[in-house]
Amino acid sequence: MKICWDSRSKPEKRYALALATLKCISKENLEVVPYMLAATIVRYAQPLLMSQLITFVRASSAEGTGKLQGFKLVVLAAFIYIGLAVSNTIDALSFLFNKLTLLSTDSEWPAGYSKAKSRCCR
Repeated sequence: MKICWDSRSKPEKRYALALATLKCISKENLEVVPYMLAATIVRYAQPLLMSQLITFVRASSAEGTGKLQGFKLVVLAAFIYIGLAVSNTIDALSFLFNKLTLLSTDSEWPAGYSKAKSRCCR
């Protein structure tokens, strides 16, 4: 952070701290943002879908709620629920991958410890 702060443009402008902070954030951290944004949108779109479905069902066929609106609702529901399934699957897989990484690191710990001990304690 100090390197980013020291390399800022001078004189300092209003958003100097925010820009220096953004320069320090790694690319790996920014790659998560679109996924999390999409997962949040899909999760909070469910109530909107439910209200539209209730409105569609309550409306009488005499009002002209045609097949096109019903088809749009089916496509929207499929999009939302497939998005939720993908989001939950990715969350579960990332949890398992992190757990596997932790287990493999823990299993390698005694070997690394004995190597380090043999190097420093001769």
